[in-house]
Amino acid sequence: MSGCRIPGCKEAHSAKGFCENHYRVWDYAGRPDPETWRPKKKYSDCRIPGCELDHLAKGFCRTHYDAWRRAGKPDPETWVPRVWPIGCRISGCKEGHCALGFCRTHYDQWDRAGRPDPESWEPKKKPSKCCVPGCKENSKIKGFCSKHYQQWKHAGRPDPATWRPRKKQREKKCRFPRCDDPCCAKDLCSKHYQKWKREGRPGVRGWIRKYRNVA
Repeated sequence: MSGCRIPGCKEAHSAKGFCENHYRVWDYAGRPDPETWRPKKKYSDCRIPGCELDHLAKGFCRTHYDAWRRAGKPDPETWVPRVWPIGCRISGCKEGHCALGFCRTHYDQWDRAGRPDPESWEPKKKPSKCCVPGCKENSKIKGFCSKHYQQWKHAGRPDPATWRPRKKQREKKCRFPRCDDPCCAKDLCSKHYQKWKREGRPGVRGWIRKYRNVA
């Protein structure tokens, strides 16, 4: 025999009257009588109405095959996938559908929430802006922007509803004449503090007065 004995197959003969591909299928089927055995009908496209994706297994495309497996592998001849909306089911969300009626963002949030009932689950509403008065940054975590969240953590994670960051003290300027640089030590900026040290660390007030008189 030069060719495969399966009608419509043009592949070369390999063994038992089958080509290599049909021989493997026949072997997987339990090696029934090769004279009467015929492979099950293959789908060229997914059998789900309206789906034009290529067939993968059990009559389904990759997407519907995975959905069928998640559904517990019911009878593939009668199983119909659940119809989800085109977009995300969360009101106000305009992202495209990803899985279980959610977009990718809300699906990940639902997954982190412990996978509750997707029909009744709603994401926690977050304030659009940081809850610290006067801060115009977007809220990231616990109602705070990234900067205030880090400050809140360093403060020991008190009640977010009542916590407010400490106000920064007004920055002192160097007391040296005609210098507006911020203080480093001894009411002097870094440059003049080093100068004061090189001159033997005299009394700061008298030392500044000396240069003020020179000026």
